[in-house]
Amino acid sequence: MRKYTGLMAFVFILLAAGFLFTMNSGSNSSLTGGPALLTVNGQKFDQKTYQREGSSTIQLANAAMLYAYVQQLGVDWQELRGGNLSAESTNQFIANRAITKAEAQKLGLYASDEAVTKFLHERSIFSMGGEFDQAAYNDFVSERLPRIGMRESDLLELFRDQLIFQQLVDLIGGNMQAPLDGFTTDFQSDQQLVTVEKITFDRDEFVKQQNPSEEEVKAFWEENRDRWLTDEQRKISYVIFNSTLPEDKEGDAALSETEKEAARAEHVKQVNRNVELVSDQIDASHGKEFKAAVESNGYKLTETELFTRGTVPAELMVPVNSRDNKYRLLSDAIFDDAIWENTLYERVSDPISIGDKNFVIFQITERVEPQVKEFEAAKVQAKAELIAENADKAVADAAAAALASINEKVAAGKSFEDAAKELELEVVKVDTFGIRGGDRPQNENNPNLVFNAAKKLNPNQVSEVLTDRDRAFFIHLVKRELEDSESNRNQLEQAYETYNTSLSYYIFSNWLREQFAAAKVTGRQVSN
Repeated sequence: MRKYTGLMAFVFILLAAGFLFTMNSGSNSSLTGGPALLTVNGQKFDQKTYQREGSSTIQLANAAMLYAYVQQLGVDWQELRGGNLSAESTNQFIANRAITKAEAQKLGLYASDEAVTKFLHERSIFSMGGEFDQAAYNDFVSERLPRIGMRESDLLELFRDQLIFQQLVDLIGGNMQAPLDGFTTDFQSDQQLVTVEKITFDRDEFVKQQNPSEEEVKAFWEENRDRWLTDEQRKISYVIFNSTLPEDKEGDAALSETEKEAARAEHVKQVNRNVELVSDQIDASHGKEFKAAVESNGYKLTETELFTRGTVPAELMVPVNSRDNKYRLLSDAIFDDAIWENTLYERVSDPISIGDKNFVIFQITERVEPQVKEFEAAKVQAKAELIAENADKAVADAAAAALASINEKVAAGKSFEDAAKELELEVVKVDTFGIRGGDRPQNENNPNLVFNAAKKLNPNQVSEVLTDRDRAFFIHLVKRELEDSESNRNQLEQAYETYNTSLSYYIFSNWLREQFAAAKVTGRQVSN
């Protein structure tokens, strides 16, 4: 059975991905109350333990703001933030947590009750003005935890796991430290303020100078014809299951609003049942009886002509009510290569939720791949790109020639300003600025590019040619400054600590990936 988007079939996805949020995170036993959804090093997780060890623990950690812990054990941040956990993330979390807990036990790592209490009191979620707020904690335990099927003991055990996990990270990561001198040099290079001058060549001026002949454009098209393709086209057959109450009932004056509301709700349920029925029949025939399944249940099958993404029929230009954000528009699904390649089900889509509780199922019946455009069709685009490429080269060449002349005169003893004046080149002084400090310069639109070039120079040196979207230029470093302030020293200290922590986590993450690969993790949608 294929996975559905919406309807009753969505329940099966919830079960597989563990979205029912009813687990005691302290449980790590290999209960076998049913078929194993996941196996890690021989330890089996049936439906109940899978839900409790996975999504319920993830939701508890999320509620307790242990975001880093959950991510380090394999949960994607976007999924965590959106509340839509995939089976892959849930599997990673359960397996990695089982692996790390087993390793910690083998190494004799332990967190005392006193350490757990201290960790609890330091959580910002339970503090008021920097002090532990017992009332806030009591509210969390009595109101928040029951909503996710958890108890206070589950929360405290999760905190204990977090503390032990951190010990394991420190032990395996080795509390690695980068060489302080080298780190300081690199960090301070980004703390400095720089003052530069620049000489700029405007790309637009060189665009105006370009006027390629048709022969030149055609030669350019011949060399690069694969750049200009027609749009892909597709043809589909589709059925829309409309959940709007039929007009004869909606407009029936004999029905009260309460009766109409009940009729609307029943109609939605019936439509959902119909979608499931039709989809089951499609599945049973592996898509071969798509038309028969639709029409035998009283629905109309609509067939389109070939269309592109830009000419999608108006009825199909609708957003998708997607739980996993796989598609934004229905056209994204129609042009999804995965559906075209699904020949096992005759290129029939899953039911897709659109509009107000409506559904659509479609079959891709024809695909016309992009073709190389003939010269006449591609001529305008080819000419524009040729002009753009010629202008890019011309502006870079002009800047390079000017730079060579500047360097020659500077080597002969002239100042940067005097050399530029002799060459009739305009010098613009950029406001003093930095990346970590100082104001953004008002007369420079890409300070990062300028700063990264300037930090490699010594005062009075000139950079190589720099290219940006609309210009080519080079800079002269006038001076650099580094303020020896308490703020800068604190930033250095914090950055060094953060970098070393990241280094330890990097080593630990590599170890955990190796352990996962060796753990013989099996289950639905597991990728090693």
